[in-house]
Amino acid sequence: MTRPGDTESPAGYGRSCKAVSFCIIHPNCKGRILPSASGKSVLIDNSTIGGDVIFDSVIKGGKPQNELFEMICKPFLKDLLAETPDSDNKGLLVLAAGPSGAGKTFCVTGGATKFSDRGLIPRTLTFLFDHKPSSMRIEISFYEIYKEEVVDLLSPRVKISHSEDLTRMLVDDESAAYQALFTGDSNRHFEKMPQNTEASRGHAVFEILVNGYYKVPDGGLMLGTA
Repeated sequence: MTRPGDTESPAGYGRSCKAVSFCIIHPNCKGRILPSASGKSVLIDNSTIGGDVIFDSVIKGGKPQNELFEMICKPFLKDLLAETPDSDNKGLLVLAAGPSGAGKTFCVTGGATKFSDRGLIPRTLTFLFDHKPSSMRIEISFYEIYKEEVVDLLSPRVKISHSEDLTRMLVDDESAAYQALFTGDSNRHFEKMPQNTEASRGHAVFEILVNGYYKVPDGGLMLGTA
């Protein structure tokens, strides 16, 4: 996860950023990944990695989705929407990484059966529409990197050669934003795997573009999986 801060960003990006890392321990990893008493690192019982791995926060498996949102996204979203004189070019990136079956899609998008299982993206949309001022305009892009090609999930039949070609869907309310999420999600590439019956085969990015808010000409936030 990144947000504006004091550290320098990679060359060419023109803004500073701060990275914050969270480790969510899968419930099935008991005994193989052990959290430290400080809650800032884990001990991995693995011959390839081994040893301690340090994070900003370690979250034990089984946490409800609403608590994950409160810990991972909400503080940064509040900062993103803060009325400050230096609001230019604020941004937020949330990246979920891990092996197949780790729970990335469930964490970011949510489960398909229970409303309480909504993931970070649906809860972020709800938060934005609950707290945005009337002057804020929200647009959504949703794409997938699949077999080294970019697939526009909101218009999958259109071949994309540049990021500027991606669909930017203006959404006036939470319902329209959810519809964009559901439409794009239905166009993703999935494949049945032995360890995960619905493994996504590409890297998906859901981008929310925030325009016309205070001095922010083109801010935004991105959520995705890798």
